Amino acid sequence: GYRFSLLTLDTRGITIRPAGSEAVTLKGPIKVLPGARGSTIEGLNLDGVGSKGGSLKIYASRTLLDGNRITTERTAICVLVTAFYERPAPRHVAIERNRIHGCGRLPATNHEHGIYLAQSRGAVVRGNRIYANADRGIQLYPDARGSRIVHNVIDGNGQGIAISGAGGQASSGNLIRANVITNSTLRYNVYSDFPRRVGKRNFVRFNCVYGGAAARAGGAGGIMRPTRGFRLEGNLIADPGYANRSAGDFRLAAHSPCRSLGKRIALRSVSRRSRRRLPLRLAGRIPAPVTGPVKRARLEVKRRGGWTVARRMTTRSSAFAMRVRPQIAKGRRGVAIRVAAPGRAPSKPIWVVR
Repeated sequence: GYRFSLLTLDTRGITIRPAGSEAVTLKGPIKVLPGARGSTIEGLNLDGVGSKGGSLKIYASRTLLDGNRITTERTAICVLVTAFYERPAPRHVAIERNRIHGCGRLPATNHEHGIYLAQSRGAVVRGNRIYANADRGIQLYPDARGSRIVHNVIDGNGQGIAISGAGGQASSGNLIRANVITNSTLRYNVYSDFPRRVGKRNFVRFNCVYGGAAARAGGAGGIMRPTRGFRLEGNLIADPGYANRSAGDFRLAAHSPCRSLGKRIALRSVSRRSRRRLPLRLAGRIPAPVTGPVKRARLEVKRRGGWTVARRMTTRSSAFAMRVRPQIAKGRRGVAIRVAAPGRAPSKPIWVVR
């Protein structure tokens, strides 16, 4: 490996990657200055142990961080995206297919995260494994706009994802979609904090959420309620069934209801008075009690008096539409559903969260 006190990139379009197939470790802080627009860092082990304020600081637009293993050995933020002094916020930074872990000091300081989008425009955070970090897995604060956070596993961090603002700034226009966000050790899997100006057009859609400190305390899958500055749609509360979480293997089991995130299954509530449809959406596959076709199977919805048949099915299906009574759809914490068949144990219930 290579050890240095500071590596600075200031050349447009530069690429840093291993020359061959051997693993290469860069040990020390890295700064990507605005002049390094369009640069790429890929396929490396990045160890920012002892860094101050962040191991990898990205100030340049269109920087690509792809396929790296990133840590600070519990000493600092791992990835910080922000503006360079009075320069404009970097645009279209892409952070993809990285493993980001062991970031931030313990006990947690509330300031050291896996990915910190401080000032950014149109950032893409996709396909990463972000786990075992002291504070947030991903922090959007105070002025992250137009971010797309999709298809990540965010597990075992102090908190999962935070959407926040400060003073006259507020993170807005961000999409958090089809992620697996689980087991936050301190607080929420998803939450917001807007002391003054409240963010707009932030959407949390079709994610799989499960476990963690807030969920154990009664929260809906560890999502902050009531929401403020973000909207929920079709999030699923279910155990993702990781292959070997303790070893950092976050592949989903074949039967995991989180495998089909983003494939919409619509539950519609129809008011008899207005005939207005109130959409509830579920991302995920309905777990069937048996494999193959099922005769006389039924989809059941949980109500106060127990499980009620909502629809009868003749074949196993992972996509359906049904109508449920309005009072079921109005539940603040969502709707529990399961599949049952004669002579078989019902499937594990899963939640549809409004």
